[in-house]
Amino acid sequence: MSHNHSCHDEHSHSNGGGSAHDHSDDVTPASHSTLYQYIDHPHIHTLNETTPSSGRAIVEKTWDDRLSPTPLLTSPADDPQLLMHVPFTGQVKLHSILLRAPPNGSAPRKVKLFKNRLDLDFGMASELAPTQTIELPRGVDGDGVLEVGVKRALWTAVMSVTLFFVDNWGSPNYGSDSGHNNNDDDDEEEEEEDVEGEEVQTEISYLGFRGDWLRAGGAPLGVVYESAANPADHKLVHKTNWEGGVGMGPASGRGPL
Repeated sequence: MSHNHSCHDEHSHSNGGGSAHDHSDDVTPASHSTLYQYIDHPHIHTLNETTPSSGRAIVEKTWDDRLSPTPLLTSPADDPQLLMHVPFTGQVKLHSILLRAPPNGSAPRKVKLFKNRLDLDFGMASELAPTQTIELPRGVDGDGVLEVGVKRALWTAVMSVTLFFVDNWGSPNYGSDSGHNNNDDDDEEEEEEDVEGEEVQTEISYLGFRGDWLRAGGAPLGVVYESAANPADHKLVHKTNWEGGVGMGPASGRGPL
């Protein structure tokens, strides 16, 4: 995937999409407008994690701890999918997701985002249309953290975000909710170059959220804002395109919460 080193903010794209930025070189860290203190951390729940509560643990990391390799959220070696429920303590308006993953086949590739659906299991997440689907870049090199903008019009009055990590860059079946192989020749060559179709464990070491906490009545309350860095100072590592709902595969055999 080619890298674009010119910076574009959300309003520069006619399709309403945003940009993915590496914040390691920012004068002011990406912790401004963080939603960290408004996350209901004790009630974060992750399905298919290999280590209990590791999904909650990566969200509990502060910005200062974002580069720490542990704790690490991983899926089983033979199954790349993860389903994370992240509730907030009140209503928020979501702006972007911050994520750190290795720049290899273990990095998540497609994530389906659901607004206010803490009831979802794998079967429902596979069948229902998501609020938004995002194709993620292949991890971040060095000390970077990927920031992925969301379509803000879809993410008002948010009480919870459910993230369904469908596949990763090393999965031989990436791009299919049901596990059927839909790869073209280019995809097969890319996967052989990385992990030869064997490594499908998904790994995520940091997950955060940026946005506005909403007062009663829906007005944003920017009490956690720091002075924001100039977007022109940001280093663009990837630019992603977003789609709305996508075709769903059959339900997974995993049980409900």
